[in-house]
Amino acid sequence: MLIQTSEQLYLEMTAKLHAVKQEPISDLTRFSSSLDIIEKYITRLNALVNQLGFPSEMDEILFFKETKPKFYSCKILIVEQFNILSNIPIDTDEAIRSYYVREIDFLRRYFEQNKFLYQYYLNNQTAMDQEYFLIKNKQNLPALKYDEFDTNVDYTFAKFRAYEQLREFLLTRIRLIYNNPDSSLYHFLARNSQLKWTDDKISLVELAYGIYFMGSLNNGKADISQVVDILERSLNIDLGVAYRKFIDISRRKNKGYTVYLDGMRSAINEHIIGKQRFS
Repeated sequence: MLIQTSEQLYLEMTAKLHAVKQEPISDLTRFSSSLDIIEKYITRLNALVNQLGFPSEMDEILFFKETKPKFYSCKILIVEQFNILSNIPIDTDEAIRSYYVREIDFLRRYFEQNKFLYQYYLNNQTAMDQEYFLIKNKQNLPALKYDEFDTNVDYTFAKFRAYEQLREFLLTRIRLIYNNPDSSLYHFLARNSQLKWTDDKISLVELAYGIYFMGSLNNGKADISQVVDILERSLNIDLGVAYRKFIDISRRKNKGYTVYLDGMRSAINEHIIGKQRFS
């Protein structure tokens, strides 16, 4: 119950953050609004834990290893992004590039300094989970305390998640300076693509959430907002607040929840069966 409800809160939060990202407002206003959203949802998450507790150690580990870091990584990310953008030098493109590179070097050093934990995080290891993600095993050191319900490593995992996204953000900023379409998939998609989504928007939202729930991008660590963003940019479409469309999907009764994905499966099966019939 706790994990499922927490995931619902997370999806609501990221939907609101995505909506704020699309608004024509100043960076300062966007930062303030985003931070306010995150703080409110973290407060709701705290209240949920106090209300429901952890039914088992497995649930407690899952919460501190995966659920809580997702919320806190959003806060870390937007604070770091705002600080970086606020301190961009008013100088040449080369000077700005050097500034971004220094920030990337800082992230690289952090990953190096925490190499063992980072490999543990990347490889989804479990051997030390009880030591790392149970409150009863928390080391009572001031440097490790972030709120009333923390463990030894959950905040570090949140930083790993945030810093990975921050690294991609910085690399994208560097590529924008040179606008080299061969440097990454991003610029291939950012050009005036001839591809355009011509089906219903809700079908693409269904596909986006399928990719997210399957954990198919970045070993399951990509946010739903990232999945939606890459689909929007690559297929020249604005999905608006995708979460609202997902709510509509969850309210389907007669059709089932996965109309588009079921249609894809049928189309693939029919093609393969038809090809085998005439081979």
